[in-house]
Amino acid sequence: MVSKRHEENKQLAFKYDEEMNEFSTKLMDPTKNTVFQLNGPINFLSMIEIDNMIKRMMKQKNKKNSTMDAIVVDMQNVTSLEFTGIEVLVNRLVEVSEVEGEENDDLPIHMVNISPAIGNALDQCDPLHKISRLGCHQ
Repeated sequence: MVSKRHEENKQLAFKYDEEMNEFSTKLMDPTKNTVFQLNGPINFLSMIEIDNMIKRMMKQKNKKNSTMDAIVVDMQNVTSLEFTGIEVLVNRLVEVSEVEGEENDDLPIHMVNISPAIGNALDQCDPLHKISRLGCHQ
């Protein structure tokens, strides 16, 4: 009986992983979303690059025929982070996602491939979970 229950739990965990992989694949679809892949450290010095990325996001979002359903930020290649850098990143992403006075035009933000360290930093900077998190580095 114990082994049967253990097998059932394995199947549920596997099914959950499949669902998360399917969701992740949909998010990474370039025909629906623009994916921004971050590389290297996120720290105080990253603010200039974050600002440049935000400007590109705003241009993409403001295109008349934009098909972007969400902002997807791939964190897989982030090597390290400091609180100041992740705080600036979160605040700027939330700024892009929200359109003043037009609730229907809000653009969801999804961070994918987050590590536990990034997840902990996001919990501090984004306690309301305005940015959804999909972690693959468990």
